[in-house]
Amino acid sequence: MRYFRLYEKLPGREPLGYGPSGTRWNRDGIPLIYASSSMALAMLEHYSIKGPIVAESSWELVEIEVTGIVPNINAADLPGDWKQRPYPESTQIFGAFWATSKQTVHLWRYHPSGYRSVVFPWNTTY
Repeated sequence: MRYFRLYEKLPGREPLGYGPSGTRWNRDGIPLIYASSSMALAMLEHYSIKGPIVAESSWELVEIEVTGIVPNINAADLPGDWKQRPYPESTQIFGAFWATSKQTVHLWRYHPSGYRSVVFPWNTTY
């Protein structure tokens, strides 16, 4: 399957880079790469989180080709409070469990904004 990742074009940023701190689906020290099933969804995801300020940034698009089984995680499978802002610890526990289990290279799931997206654990082998 092909996925798309947008990253802000800033010095030191890399296409498959990640931040040192945790986000909604990972804790500090468990890096994940967020990507979407289309270019449009990748931009919508940034817009849903940051708002119209995204139009003021310079973006680069990366296409990622991944093979293997893509598990389908439904909203009912996620922690009950997954839509809360700020994000709850339960979503970080959920994502950390998946990433450290190394059962699949990618996880198809609903993104915090409600769009379909995918997350990859960084720098792991299967």
